[in-house]
Amino acid sequence: MKLSRTSPAYGSHVNNDAEFGSKSGWLRVDYFKTNTLLGDRQREPLGPTEAIWSAAIEAEHRSVRERAGLFDLTSFGKIRVTGGDATTFLEGLCSNRVSRGPGCLTYTQMLNESGGVISDVTVAQTNEESFLVITGTSALERDLAWLDSQNSPNLDVFISDETSSWACFGVWGPSAREVLAPLVATQLDSESFPYMTYRETFLGNVPIRMSRVTFVGELGWELYIPSEYGRAVWEVLSTAVLHSGGLQCGYRAIDSLRCEKGYLYLGAELGPDRTPAESGVGKFVKNSANFIGRSAVEASADAPERLAALTLDEFWYQLQGGEEVSSNGALAGTITSGGLGFTIGKAVGFAFLSRSFKPGDSLEVRIEGTEHRATIVEQPLYDPTGSRIRA
Repeated sequence: MKLSRTSPAYGSHVNNDAEFGSKSGWLRVDYFKTNTLLGDRQREPLGPTEAIWSAAIEAEHRSVRERAGLFDLTSFGKIRVTGGDATTFLEGLCSNRVSRGPGCLTYTQMLNESGGVISDVTVAQTNEESFLVITGTSALERDLAWLDSQNSPNLDVFISDETSSWACFGVWGPSAREVLAPLVATQLDSESFPYMTYRETFLGNVPIRMSRVTFVGELGWELYIPSEYGRAVWEVLSTAVLHSGGLQCGYRAIDSLRCEKGYLYLGAELGPDRTPAESGVGKFVKNSANFIGRSAVEASADAPERLAALTLDEFWYQLQGGEEVSSNGALAGTITSGGLGFTIGKAVGFAFLSRSFKPGDSLEVRIEGTEHRATIVEQPLYDPTGSRIRA
């Protein structure tokens, strides 16, 4: 018998008619069927989308862009790295500088010797000798194994998996601050709680951790709650978000939101055969230490291919990943992943293409045996200055 892992809020999701998907042993909310009537049911995208499309996804997407959305992110992996050598240990693995002082949050990759991306994480420095590494649902076991393989008895480093101890909920959208301010015992203005920082505080009597970070391109926070309080806190947050005019949301909305913002997936755009420069995350390589893969990253500056974003010119289509991209009949690349950009009104896809291609160039994407025109576009398509996430 094989059982699934579920969030402490699972019962609430069932009661609210959630449609679930499965990833790495977790049952996660894809979308809430109760939101279906709020979306455009006449705008079903073309292609084999029956199993993954619902008008609820558009409603949840627009709620995040216009008001607020509440997401259950409990399946995120949560790894604690502590000890007198924790700083040196992580600086030797991460391509971005993670030791910035307690309360700082860093987005970074960990690389192999060839400079390929093997881990895509955020790292919160919680005190001088303690870090919290947040990783994706499917990456936890691999990241734990990598960290353990790099540790040694000579180092004062202790690595522990805290995933089951903490629920994680995301509140994102232009109204996120107004939703959370009455609930938490800390100031949420940008001066007190800047973007990419971490705080430990309370929601009522519940000790929580808050990270001001986003994967949807809007103002907001991830809240980490002791698992035993997870269901109760979800109900409190849900009431507050719904009162603000927002919605409970699922992972399909994250797919569409992150495509518009140009946020990438490990295993699609990010992988062990591509360096940060090739994958579009080279700007986050800021570590001056001699981290694993450093020399290979420096040598990859002139790599012949780069990740590019494309939008379909002709119609609304849910790209699945794997579609061929061609130029004048010659294969140019393959779609790594894609989504529906409800805000920008375009279908979006990513592909590794020759550096000779530039924004504005036209290509063809082969969809179910038919070529359809696409255009290479500048990234990100949504809020290119990042003003909304720093509001």
